[in-house]
Amino acid sequence: GFMNNKEIESALKAKFNKALRDGEIRKIIYWIDTECAFEDVYESIEIDSVLKYQLVANNFYKTKYMLEEEYPASNILIYTNEDLKIDSANWLLDSFLYADQFYADEVSLILHDFDFPNALREVIRYHKKFFKSKERYNRLKRYQIEGERLPDNILKAMICAICGIPKNDFDLALRKLLRDGFDENKVLSDVYNFVGEEVFWYLMKTEYGFDLEEHSLKKLAIHLMITAMSF
Repeated sequence: GFMNNKEIESALKAKFNKALRDGEIRKIIYWIDTECAFEDVYESIEIDSVLKYQLVANNFYKTKYMLEEEYPASNILIYTNEDLKIDSANWLLDSFLYADQFYADEVSLILHDFDFPNALREVIRYHKKFFKSKERYNRLKRYQIEGERLPDNILKAMICAICGIPKNDFDLALRKLLRDGFDENKVLSDVYNFVGEEVFWYLMKTEYGFDLEEHSLKKLAIHLMITAMSF
């Protein structure tokens, strides 16, 4: 589940080549490797017009000086084995908040491949099992995921992929799921397994207003029929 050297280098290059955001004058990327798994890769990587710098526990102040005084306009790759949390990075706070973060683990590979923002890291980490199947992975990859790629949109698309439908259409996925029957529903058990029972019923509430204590497909189907008739 790790990226190889070439993939790491091209993922980093892609990050450095992204257009500058408003107010950005250069790219700073923090490569956070708390397990010290990639030190040799970091050392071997060369990226045009990007400075490399290794941050260790006792050189935070020096790093801040380097960023702000010595190289205020250069693109910089900062590699560290420190688990940089916002509070521990207070010396670096400005640069750390505006910078991009990079990890080279399985979850990062998925984020990179789907071009998902780092904000979805926890959602993807929590649903890593979903991505283990080539079929589900590729189907999700083919979908258009609308909107701000918010967690709910991703989760709905994941359910569509589990239902095996050709396009990202949540209503269609739900119809397919209900057609699988109210008892021993194989599709639902896959949804529970790869997306989660809580997530499924949370989406039934937010998308369809289904808010009964008893989570049964039969009750859900009745609810959907009644709400359809009331339009």
